[in-house]
Amino acid sequence: MTAEWQKLMPCSADSGQSATAANLTFIHRPTKIGASRRAFTMKYKSGGRDNHHDVNDILITPYDGGERAWQLRAHEDTHKAHNTGLARKEQHGDIPEGSELSVTHGVREMLAVFVDNAAQRYWRHKYMTPVQPGKYANLKIGVTLRAQGPYCLAQLLTRRTINGYLDQGVNVPDPDTIGKIIDDVTHRLQEAFGFGVNLNQNRMQLAINLWELGMYDGANYILDDLAPQAATIPPVRQAFEDQFGVDWLWSPKADEARAILLFLYGETGHHPQGTPEDMKALANIVRTKDPQEARRQLIEMGYQEQYI
Repeated sequence: MTAEWQKLMPCSADSGQSATAANLTFIHRPTKIGASRRAFTMKYKSGGRDNHHDVNDILITPYDGGERAWQLRAHEDTHKAHNTGLARKEQHGDIPEGSELSVTHGVREMLAVFVDNAAQRYWRHKYMTPVQPGKYANLKIGVTLRAQGPYCLAQLLTRRTINGYLDQGVNVPDPDTIGKIIDDVTHRLQEAFGFGVNLNQNRMQLAINLWELGMYDGANYILDDLAPQAATIPPVRQAFEDQFGVDWLWSPKADEARAILLFLYGETGHHPQGTPEDMKALANIVRTKDPQEARRQLIEMGYQEQYI
């Protein structure tokens, strides 16, 4: 995976000299009992005031594989590359001193999620085998859906039935009412386990099938004023997809897209707060910046060409 990812995103392998300091990266995959299962990136300086290293420690859980592993690696590598881009931009004098520390978590996460979504698309494009309708992708998915499906559908049926009784003014805790619900759900569960549940799409998520009132069920059954919100695409992602396509990571325009992305990391120092105006300005850079000019400026800041 590492070699393939570095071919797609060469900056993830960049350990060369920045403008004034070395940039070191260590990737940890802890396996001992009690080790963190949460992936994260931490940056710190090591050395003296005038002669120091920027060190990036990336922790990736070894328990995730497949597309999840690709997403985690892409996400944490993006944080590292973003840190490097800001440091080089600051050292080059193109953004105010301290800009590297002023970029908010929201801006950083927006870019990291954007890249990890691209890595997920690549993995699915290259490694996901199409599954025939009516068949599961593998035994694990089949067993999970087959075992959990009936119980999730039974939970939904129970909630809707109770809501129906409440709408009619019936006291649900009444033993006779509860007995009727149990008898009905039990019978339906027996039928479901006997004949299966019609969940036949590859990697279908049960939560999607239960989105009758909005995302992930739950509180939407308690709070009537929680309406499903339409998904919105962040302006920077929309600009990238308009300029380079949704598959920009491995498209014929991948070299141009990477140059703009690396340039954008540094430009977040000018738009650190992630306000709507900041996001609009970053998206405008994606739409208007010439990739070749961006590449030239990156080289001036200390990037080696093979890592762009």
